[in-house]
Amino acid sequence: MRNGHWWIYITSSLVYWSEWISGETQTVKSGTCESVVDVPAPDGANIVVCLPGENVRTFQVDLPRKNRQKFLKSLPFILEDKLLHGPDDYHFFPIINGQNNGRIAVAVISKTEFDETVSRISDRNWHINLITADYMYIAAPEDRLWILDATDSPPLLRGNFPELGSALAGDITSKPHPALRLALEKSENPPKKLQVRVRDDGESEKVAGWFGNMDELGIKIEVIVDNTPRADWLARLPSPGTELNLL
Repeated sequence: MRNGHWWIYITSSLVYWSEWISGETQTVKSGTCESVVDVPAPDGANIVVCLPGENVRTFQVDLPRKNRQKFLKSLPFILEDKLLHGPDDYHFFPIINGQNNGRIAVAVISKTEFDETVSRISDRNWHINLITADYMYIAAPEDRLWILDATDSPPLLRGNFPELGSALAGDITSKPHPALRLALEKSENPPKKLQVRVRDDGESEKVAGWFGNMDELGIKIEVIVDNTPRADWLARLPSPGTELNLL
């Protein structure tokens, strides 16, 4: 077996996969399939899994200086009022960064969906190196910079820790995305610049309509036109740190 890993991106419609050799910048092979069990990785393969961001929500929580372990165990009840169902229906993953300043992020995902995915992978005898949400897989931006990948639906927002981002419902129009604007307005440490990745000049013109609204918030916009499909773009990014591993 080659020394490398298989990258698997599970979306609502397809599963994207690619094989990578350590130290190489190009895939050995890639493709799509309908289910993760159909990915042609061999037994014992090391895999990296991206989950659809719309299935993974993140919240910010103040971390006390004392009794931290007890506090972390109580996260399901602390966040209960923000959940659609009871806390027993979810997995809670605290994400702690060395620069947390007393705040942490908590990723929340349906137990049923997560456990079914992990079970299918286990049945294939693969080794999971990392499993995380697609928007968390986007390389952490420098301080006071947020990234919005609007090349596909849903748009993916990546912020600074502990505001890790989210998948935004809806498409890009000539007005700032409502969920994006809300996230910017609510942020305790809003960005000075928003980098928006779009697939063509037509989408770029739509984002140009945001400039006035962003100026009101003191935020500059940088638009990057890139027709690389999202799955290919994500697969070429460096894997995030282990703190974002939802295992």
